[in-house]
Amino acid sequence: MPVFEELVGSWNVVPRDTGGPGGWILCAKAAATAGEVLLCERALVVSSADASSENKVLFAELAELERRRALGGSVALGVHAAACCALRSLGSEAVRGAVLCQCQHAASDLPEAAAVYKQLLKSGLLPQVGSFSAAEYAKLLSVVQLNSFHFEPLEVPGAASEEQGPGKAMFQVCRLMNHSCAPNVDFQIRWGEEGVATLRLAAQRDVAAGEELNISYLSSAPGEALGEARSVRRKRLREVWGFDCACERCLAEAGEPENGSSRASTPSLSGLEW
Repeated sequence: MPVFEELVGSWNVVPRDTGGPGGWILCAKAAATAGEVLLCERALVVSSADASSENKVLFAELAELERRRALGGSVALGVHAAACCALRSLGSEAVRGAVLCQCQHAASDLPEAAAVYKQLLKSGLLPQVGSFSAAEYAKLLSVVQLNSFHFEPLEVPGAASEEQGPGKAMFQVCRLMNHSCAPNVDFQIRWGEEGVATLRLAAQRDVAAGEELNISYLSSAPGEALGEARSVRRKRLREVWGFDCACERCLAEAGEPENGSSRASTPSLSGLEW
């Protein structure tokens, strides 16, 4: 797809259409050695209470709506915040063209999403977004839930504490990567001036040309889910992302006793929602 070619440029990655239910994946364009940087991609959308004064107001108002139970109960405040930031920073047409196309899964609960969307418009938290419908807002919530990368406030320059809550970032190329409990690439979200987020993707081991690039959707922090037994990892992935992991590591551990951590700890990275 031309948009991918433009975004990837000369970086050592190439999007590929599997032609199956999995859709597009991200692969290495050429062989890479461990530690090699394969891609740096600027975020399409960033949502954090610390990103701007407007965002501080947004998060405060959403927190008030949550306190009044006006956000429903099935979607987290941070997901609504990222959806609002996408519509505010990109506009409805760009959201349709660059974000809604990212996910083919069923939309979030439509009646609840419609009620929340109406409340957001009424409260002025969203701009007048023309023909953008409640059904589209429900799908936007699903895209944020499944494809956004999660980060902590202390990773944002100027953030003084974790009290404001976490944030999310969305990317057009990096979101193509599937999960593996034995990922071949690491990623970090790095911050520039004015809250600009860039995701840096590096090979965790030697990678062959054409090999699919996989990250872990689970936290790699010591004691977190990626270091747990197969049943714990798969349960978490099923609850949050809705799939049963069949990666190489899970298949290899299928016959092993489920007796706790089976992985040495690695440095904690910014990552997907966990």
